[in-house]
Amino acid sequence: MKKSKFLSSLFEKMPSKQVLTFFLVLLVIFNLVLLGVIAQDREEKRFLKEIERYVDSSCEEFGIPKAMVFAIIKTESNFDQHARSSADARGLMQITSVALKDINRILSEDYTFTQMYDPEINIRCGVAYLSVLYRKYEIFDTAFAAYNAGQGNVDNWLSDSRYSYDRKQLYHIPFKETKNYVKKVNHYYQEYQKQYGEN
Repeated sequence: MKKSKFLSSLFEKMPSKQVLTFFLVLLVIFNLVLLGVIAQDREEKRFLKEIERYVDSSCEEFGIPKAMVFAIIKTESNFDQHARSSADARGLMQITSVALKDINRILSEDYTFTQMYDPEINIRCGVAYLSVLYRKYEIFDTAFAAYNAGQGNVDNWLSDSRYSYDRKQLYHIPFKETKNYVKKVNHYYQEYQKQYGEN
């Protein structure tokens, strides 16, 4: 109430031309903000469509479900192609330099670590690596754990009866970060399965 009285008294003291100018300036500012929001929304949609093309191509090449790759991207970087972790993992699927050496060997490529900021290359590398982990462990949750904590840690956990009864499935993950990571990926995986009609 006080604000409206203040504005009313302010406008009463202002000449009509100044009032009109004031509202025109407000209208211009509002339109500029609105156009900026619309442009940003269009850019985000264009980027996501581009990402989807790269995911489709890599999933077809390596036989990994599309929803799963989107779940990894969402968990790893939240779709930030410039993401860089404290461990220096880079890009959409957060590829580390150690993982990249394995990936280059698997793909017979010579990708550089700097190229991990390129969405197309990053996704191809990440999906290739995920497919290798799945072929090795045969259980997606175990592959997710290895994607996050490294194969060395997962191999040790699988050989320890405190964490695995059958040397295939992890019934307990000792790293809290990895345990939460696997949960998160599974949550997003279910969401993207609904979105893309995958079972």
